[in-house]
Amino acid sequence: HTTWRIGGPADLLLTPPTPEALMRIVQYAKAQQLPLTLLGCGSNVLVSDTGLRGLVVQLAHGLTAIRFEALKVSAQAGAPLSTLAYQAAQHSLQGLAFAEGIPGSVGGAIIMNAGAYGGHIADCLQSVTCLRSDGQIQTIDCRQASFAYRSSAFRQSQSIILSAEFALLPGDRQAILAEMALYHQKRQTYQPLDAPSAGSVFKNPPGYKAAQLIEAAGAKGWRVGDAQVSPKHCNFIINCAHASCQEVLTLMYAVKQAVYAHSGIMLEQEVILLGDQPALAL
Repeated sequence: HTTWRIGGPADLLLTPPTPEALMRIVQYAKAQQLPLTLLGCGSNVLVSDTGLRGLVVQLAHGLTAIRFEALKVSAQAGAPLSTLAYQAAQHSLQGLAFAEGIPGSVGGAIIMNAGAYGGHIADCLQSVTCLRSDGQIQTIDCRQASFAYRSSAFRQSQSIILSAEFALLPGDRQAILAEMALYHQKRQTYQPLDAPSAGSVFKNPPGYKAAQLIEAAGAKGWRVGDAQVSPKHCNFIINCAHASCQEVLTLMYAVKQAVYAHSGIMLEQEVILLGDQPALAL
């Protein structure tokens, strides 16, 4: 259930088919005082080897509807971002081509302000509909979401993203698809798409590329158990076979220390840790 193929068991995994079902799950978890963890497509997360307690809700198996109306498109939180991008292209709408190949859901992309090739989700996002902790549904203008590099107000919020609306621009379908094909080719050339990963592990420090800093520190290809710094892209840690969370964390820590010793820059992780983690100074 994660793109890294890492993590222990969930006590209970639920896949709500509708927003109403999700609301009932949230109400039940609150009434029973159960921990509640939400997953989209399971990307950009590292789950503890001991798994996750309480209820785990995966939105990518139910809340995936996408609807077009003129230059606007609404998408539920579990819809794969790359699917949204390709459907927008088929409708001759531009603004989401950069999202080709980003392995996350719409909700997760909004929380992290996902981006690539100079584009970010906040660039074309218009509004977000959320389920607040008090059970009320609220629609938030994107200008109130404090978007920044790989961050938004939703990261610290107790609200749950249900859906979002995007404002796109008219474009030429073939030109948009050609742009996306170019991005796809670049990903295949420079990223280890043939092995399980969570995408970029560390954020790019201002003025630097994390991958270049890691390679300059000599950490290219480093391996702890079945977790390896990808020889193809140093900001990817790949699961070579049966990597554990502990192995990935140990490798992340070693890479951070190597980069700091070489450049004086302390990398900040991009992936989100879920569950009880070993006490490593990440």
